[in-house]
Amino acid sequence: MKNLLLISVILLTGLLSSCLKDSLSKGTKGSQVLLPVTPGSLAGSWQVINDTSTTQPWGIWAGQPVTGSNYVGVPTDYYKFTAGGNVYTNVAGEIDSATYTVSHDTVHVVYTYLDHQEMTGGIYNSFWEVTNLTAHTATITANFITPETALTSVTYLKK
Repeated sequence: MKNLLLISVILLTGLLSSCLKDSLSKGTKGSQVLLPVTPGSLAGSWQVINDTSTTQPWGIWAGQPVTGSNYVGVPTDYYKFTAGGNVYTNVAGEIDSATYTVSHDTVHVVYTYLDHQEMTGGIYNSFWEVTNLTAHTATITANFITPETALTSVTYLKK
Protein backbone atom coordinates (compact mmCIF):
# COMPACT_ATOMS: atom_id res chain seq x y z
CA MET A 1 0.00 0.00 0.00
CA LYS A 2 2.89 2.37 0.80
CA ASN A 3 4.38 1.70 -2.66
CA LEU A 4 1.07 2.46 -4.36
CA LEU A 5 0.74 5.71 -2.42
CA LEU A 6 4.34 6.70 -3.21
CA ILE A 7 3.87 5.95 -6.93
CA SER A 8 0.61 7.96 -6.94
CA VAL A 9 2.32 10.96 -5.30
CA ILE A 10 5.21 10.81 -7.80
CA LEU A 11 2.84 10.62 -10.78
CA LEU A 12 0.67 13.44 -9.46
CA THR A 13 3.74 15.62 -8.82
CA GLY A 14 5.01 14.98 -12.36
CA LEU A 15 1.62 15.78 -13.86
CA LEU A 16 1.24 19.02 -11.88
CA SER A 17 4.77 20.20 -12.66
CA SER A 18 4.21 19.48 -16.35
CA CYS A 19 0.95 21.45 -16.36
CA LEU A 20 2.57 24.32 -14.46
CA LYS A 21 5.50 24.38 -16.90
CA ASP A 22 3.08 24.49 -19.86
CA SER A 23 1.02 27.30 -18.35
CA LEU A 24 4.11 29.35 -17.50
CA SER A 25 5.69 28.90 -20.92
CA LYS A 26 2.60 29.82 -22.94
CA GLY A 27 2.58 33.38 -24.16
CA THR A 28 6.34 33.82 -24.43
CA LYS A 29 9.04 32.57 -26.72
CA GLY A 30 12.43 33.89 -25.82
CA SER A 31 11.97 37.65 -25.59
CA GLN A 32 8.94 37.65 -27.90
CA VAL A 33 5.41 37.93 -26.58
CA LEU A 34 3.18 35.53 -28.48
CA LEU A 35 -0.33 36.73 -29.19
CA PRO A 36 -3.41 34.53 -29.18
CA VAL A 37 -4.49 33.70 -32.73
CA THR A 38 -7.74 35.55 -33.42
CA PRO A 39 -9.09 37.39 -36.46
CA GLY A 40 -8.22 40.61 -34.62
CA SER A 41 -4.61 39.61 -33.95
CA LEU A 42 -4.14 38.63 -37.60
CA ALA A 43 -5.87 41.74 -38.98
CA GLY A 44 -3.72 43.98 -41.12
CA SER A 45 -1.33 43.84 -44.00
CA TRP A 46 1.60 41.43 -43.70
CA GLN A 47 4.63 41.52 -46.00
CA VAL A 48 5.90 38.13 -47.19
CA ILE A 49 9.51 37.69 -46.08
CA ASN A 50 9.93 34.21 -47.50
CA ASP A 51 8.14 30.92 -48.09
CA THR A 52 10.06 27.70 -47.70
CA SER A 53 8.43 24.65 -49.24
CA THR A 54 9.48 21.00 -49.13
CA THR A 55 7.91 18.20 -51.16
CA GLN A 56 8.41 14.63 -49.92
CA PRO A 57 7.38 11.98 -52.49
CA TRP A 58 5.65 8.91 -51.10
CA GLY A 59 3.03 6.37 -52.19
CA ILE A 60 3.31 5.76 -55.92
CA TRP A 61 6.27 8.19 -56.12
CA ALA A 62 8.21 6.63 -53.22
CA GLY A 63 11.93 6.66 -53.86
CA GLN A 64 11.92 9.95 -55.76
CA PRO A 65 14.13 12.71 -54.30
CA VAL A 66 12.82 15.26 -51.82
CA THR A 67 12.62 18.72 -53.37
CA GLY A 68 12.61 22.09 -51.73
CA SER A 69 12.41 25.73 -52.61
CA ASN A 70 12.70 29.05 -50.87
CA TYR A 71 10.72 31.93 -52.30
CA VAL A 72 12.01 35.32 -51.13
CA GLY A 73 9.21 37.85 -50.96
CA VAL A 74 9.23 41.12 -52.86
CA PRO A 75 7.68 44.42 -51.67
CA THR A 76 4.45 43.78 -53.62
CA ASP A 77 3.81 40.41 -51.91
CA TYR A 78 1.32 40.48 -49.04
CA TYR A 79 -1.27 38.72 -46.94
CA LYS A 80 -4.08 41.06 -45.84
CA PHE A 81 -6.33 39.74 -43.11
CA THR A 82 -9.49 41.60 -42.10
CA ALA A 83 -11.01 41.26 -38.65
CA GLY A 84 -14.23 40.31 -40.47
CA GLY A 85 -12.76 37.06 -41.79
CA ASN A 86 -11.46 37.90 -45.27
CA VAL A 87 -7.92 37.29 -46.48
CA TYR A 88 -6.35 38.72 -49.63
CA THR A 89 -3.01 37.45 -50.91
CA ASN A 90 -0.54 38.46 -53.56
CA VAL A 91 2.46 36.12 -53.67
CA ALA A 92 4.76 35.94 -56.70
CA GLY A 93 2.11 37.70 -58.77
CA GLU A 94 -0.60 35.15 -57.84
CA ILE A 95 -3.52 37.13 -56.45
CA ASP A 96 -6.22 35.33 -54.45
CA SER A 97 -8.91 36.01 -51.89
CA ALA A 98 -10.72 33.83 -49.41
CA THR A 99 -12.68 33.83 -46.19
CA TYR A 100 -11.21 32.39 -43.01
CA THR A 101 -12.08 31.37 -39.49
CA VAL A 102 -9.78 30.78 -36.54
CA SER A 103 -9.83 27.89 -34.09
CA HIS A 104 -7.06 27.89 -31.48
CA ASP A 105 -3.89 28.25 -33.60
CA THR A 106 -5.41 27.03 -36.87
CA VAL A 107 -6.70 29.26 -39.66
CA HIS A 108 -9.28 27.50 -41.83
CA VAL A 109 -9.39 29.07 -45.28
CA VAL A 110 -12.30 28.70 -47.73
CA TYR A 111 -11.65 29.78 -51.33
CA THR A 112 -14.40 30.62 -53.84
CA TYR A 113 -13.57 29.56 -57.36
CA LEU A 114 -14.89 30.85 -60.68
CA ASP A 115 -17.95 28.62 -60.56
CA HIS A 116 -18.82 30.35 -57.26
CA GLN A 117 -18.91 27.11 -55.31
CA GLU A 118 -17.11 27.23 -51.99
CA MET A 119 -14.37 24.65 -51.79
CA THR A 120 -11.59 24.17 -49.27
CA GLY A 121 -8.10 24.19 -50.66
CA GLY A 122 -6.58 26.32 -53.33
CA ILE A 123 -2.98 27.25 -53.98
CA TYR A 124 -2.20 26.63 -50.33
CA ASN A 125 -3.65 24.19 -47.88
CA SER A 126 -7.03 25.03 -46.41
CA PHE A 127 -5.61 24.76 -42.88
CA TRP A 128 -2.75 27.04 -41.86
CA GLU A 129 -1.20 26.58 -38.44
CA VAL A 130 0.06 29.82 -36.95
CA THR A 131 3.25 28.70 -35.21
CA ASN A 132 4.44 32.19 -34.19
CA LEU A 133 2.49 35.41 -33.81
CA THR A 134 3.73 38.68 -32.36
CA ALA A 135 2.64 42.26 -33.01
CA HIS A 136 5.07 42.46 -35.93
CA THR A 137 5.82 38.88 -37.09
CA ALA A 138 3.87 35.77 -37.98
CA THR A 139 4.83 32.30 -39.12
CA ILE A 140 2.25 30.20 -40.94
CA THR A 141 2.82 26.50 -41.59
CA ALA A 142 0.74 24.48 -44.02
CA ASN A 143 0.85 20.73 -44.62
CA PHE A 144 -0.83 19.16 -47.62
CA ILE A 145 -0.90 15.46 -48.52
CA THR A 146 -1.75 13.94 -51.90
CA PRO A 147 -1.55 10.28 -52.96
CA GLU A 148 1.93 11.04 -54.34
CA THR A 149 3.49 13.71 -52.11
CA ALA A 150 3.50 15.45 -48.77
CA LEU A 151 4.07 19.20 -49.02
CA THR A 152 5.13 21.43 -46.15
CA SER A 153 5.15 25.19 -46.59
CA VAL A 154 6.40 27.65 -43.96
CA THR A 155 5.63 31.31 -44.67
CA TYR A 156 7.30 34.08 -42.68
CA LEU A 157 5.42 37.40 -42.52
CA LYS A 158 6.08 40.82 -40.99
CA LYS A 159 4.06 43.99 -40.50
